[in-house]
Amino acid sequence: MSNSANERSLGIEALVDLPGLDLVLHAELPGSAEALLHRSGRTGRAGQSGFAVLVVTHSERRRAEALAARAGLTIAWMPAPDYADVASRDLERMLAEAEAEPAPEEAAEVARLLAALAPERIAAAYRRLWASLRPAPKAFTRPSGESLEGHGVGVVRAARR
Repeated sequence: MSNSANERSLGIEALVDLPGLDLVLHAELPGSAEALLHRSGRTGRAGQSGFAVLVVTHSERRRAEALAARAGLTIAWMPAPDYADVASRDLERMLAEAEAEPAPEEAAEVARLLAALAPERIAAAYRRLWASLRPAPKAFTRPSGESLEGHGVGVVRAARR
C-alpha cells in the first residue's frame, strides 16, 4: 500500500514533510494511536527530534494517555498556559532581546534617543513596537471555540527510531 493510501486508511490527511519541523500541535486528539504516532513523528525526521503537543480537556486526558500508550509514546503533562502565562513569557523574551549591547553603527542614534527622550518613553515605545510585531496573547481555544483554559497540555518528545 502506498504511503498516501496508508495514511487515508488510517484516517490521516496527507502531510507534507517539512525540513526542520520541530513542533506538531494537536488541537484535537487524533482518531487512532497510529494517527497520533504518524503526526507526532513528523517532528522526528532524518535523525532529528522534536515535540508534539496535545491539547486536551480533563475528560479527554485518559483517552489521550491510552492513545499514547498504544503508540509507544510517553506524555509529560502540564497545565495549559493562560493569558498571564503567555504575556509573562513574552515579556521575558522582550527583555532578553533588549539586553543586547548596541552595535557600533547604532551608537549615534542611541545617544540621540537618550538625549531627547526619558528612558520610560523609550521603553514604552519599544514595548509598543514589540507588541505590534507579534500576535496578541489570546485564550487558548479549539477550532470549535471551546475554551481550553485550565485544561491540560501533554508534551510528547518525538525522535526518529
